[in-house]
Amino acid sequence: MGTISTAGAYNIAKLGIYAAQKAMEVTGNNITNINTPGYTRQRLEQKSMYMGGADRYSSKWEARVGGGVITTSVSQLRDPYLDIRYRTEMSSAAAYETKLKGLQQLAGVLDEVGKGSDDEGVFEAQFNDLIAQLTDMAASGAGKDEYDTLVRTSAKSLVSLFNTYAGKLETIRQNTLKSFEQDVNTINGILQKIQTLNDSIRKSDIHGGPGLELRDERNLLLDQLSEYVKINVRYESEPVGAGLTVEKLIVELDSEDGRLDDNGNPLGNNGAQLINGRYITQFSIDTKPKDPNAPPDAPDEYVDNLSMTMGPLTSPSGKLMRVKNDAGNYEDSTEVKLTDNDLLGRLQANRELLTEVGEFSTQDTVDKVDPNAKTKRGIPYYQKALDLMAQKFAGSWNDANMLPESTLYLTKKDPTSGLPVDANNKELIADAVNGKYYVKEDYEKDPPILTESQPQFVNEKGDPVNAADKIKDPMYSHYNGGPLFSNNGNGNDVSNITAANISISQAWATGATKILQTKQPIDPDHPQTTLQDNIQHLLSITADNNFEYKPSDLDPTLSKTTFFTGSYQGFLTKMCSTLAEDTRISNGRLENYVTAVNELYGDRDSVSGVDLNDEAINMMQYNKAYSASCRLLTTMDEMIDKLVNGTAV
Repeated sequence: MGTISTAGAYNIAKLGIYAAQKAMEVTGNNITNINTPGYTRQRLEQKSMYMGGADRYSSKWEARVGGGVITTSVSQLRDPYLDIRYRTEMSSAAAYETKLKGLQQLAGVLDEVGKGSDDEGVFEAQFNDLIAQLTDMAASGAGKDEYDTLVRTSAKSLVSLFNTYAGKLETIRQNTLKSFEQDVNTINGILQKIQTLNDSIRKSDIHGGPGLELRDERNLLLDQLSEYVKINVRYESEPVGAGLTVEKLIVELDSEDGRLDDNGNPLGNNGAQLINGRYITQFSIDTKPKDPNAPPDAPDEYVDNLSMTMGPLTSPSGKLMRVKNDAGNYEDSTEVKLTDNDLLGRLQANRELLTEVGEFSTQDTVDKVDPNAKTKRGIPYYQKALDLMAQKFAGSWNDANMLPESTLYLTKKDPTSGLPVDANNKELIADAVNGKYYVKEDYEKDPPILTESQPQFVNEKGDPVNAADKIKDPMYSHYNGGPLFSNNGNGNDVSNITAANISISQAWATGATKILQTKQPIDPDHPQTTLQDNIQHLLSITADNNFEYKPSDLDPTLSKTTFFTGSYQGFLTKMCSTLAEDTRISNGRLENYVTAVNELYGDRDSVSGVDLNDEAINMMQYNKAYSASCRLLTTMDEMIDKLVNGTAV
């Protein structure tokens, strides 16, 4: 037979009231934070109080009842698996978003659709204008200065387009580099904020506080960090003494570098730690020292591939973390040199925009760094492609307008000095013994071996002539051939021509050089001719569909494999098509990742977000529980009053 515990019954009612009050506080906190970014829905944790043991005089027939409810803590509703998936997809989505923005900037420069006139692109329209001017020259203006001027003016406009496009590409590169630097600073700032929060959460855990709002802020920062670098987040228990443990956050690189070394060990730095509790790393871009001859305030230069380093793990006070090495001994944390495939996310996307050169990649890069390097194209790829196009164009025109080496003895006179010069306007010197002309500077540096032989100069009939006579009346003196394009408008240097520096040569600009009608010998006394074979040759190479473009044309150390065959305009179309295809692929992948991110965000929000309907139901439930507990207290009071005052009356 059970006994009535007056104090126990009152205690049950009291604990019920307390639990309902605390649950109502949690519900109110959830509702007021419904619009707080990163807030995680909270829940009151409670359990039934267990009364252990039995009193000395208890009967086995006595039914034992619990002691009420105990509120143990307030927790958050989060799904770690959804967090992992969301951050993984967010990293990929941010990477393709960044890449797509970079490609769209490139398209703003290189996309020819809708530019120019008659639905032609600006570049293509200017090429067509140059062909039209050459055609007019061949038809009715061969040998006339005014037609040469028209061709030169059209060529100058084309050269200006090369320069303009190259300048715009370089501006995009510089802006992207600044964005990349800002990304590194942003990551370092996020890591520092997480370090501060980790320290505060650790102190809160030690003193028994939940620190839920601090964890919300930290989770928000981890979401932001996952946009820049693909990460793996996990939690461990850290002993702090007296048997007490606290939660420790560990964040690691989640690299996808699948390469193996010669021993079968994974390459790269997958698992390298960014955060270990109160210890964090900091990212830096590797630099090389500035030129010792540069001004004192000149900054260091970045290495060509924008290599990055993760610094050693340090505490807020700057103390290095002690880590266990492979031998089982503890040593100070050291920096980590990141490889090309360690980073994913927005940071790597910007880095690839700044470094990837596609078909211009070296074989060493493909073999040792990234097997997919030749399929990745950033800003430098389009810069190099434009340089190759400019070099091909200038080289073919210059070669067509200069006499071959075999006819260097057929000279012309410099209009200023009156001295004989070769087709490249270099002063010549005659050697009467050998019967040849030599470039003077080469002759003086390395004089040829003189032999007794007949002079090798011939006139237009093929008869030998004396070298001295040849100087007086050199053949081809009526010719004004020479380089049409150079790497500087103030000179005639045809070496190292790029899209940024291609210029009309000084000789062509001043009229010392003109477009050759023909390379056939002509009577110097009657220089006018109807021959136009060289003009026709220029027309044919400008529209030639058989030009082979190889990376080795730009750099002899690169691949000699042809990656395009066609005309200048065709190569420009190929560049635009490649850019359009890369943009299309990136846009498609971005859409897929954004869809996945949105779905995961919704799934995660359904677990962690505050729902007003759920909270309204909870309010009604807790209100009823509170009323019931109060009613229980009142009923118990009535029962005791009846027992004390109403029994045996």
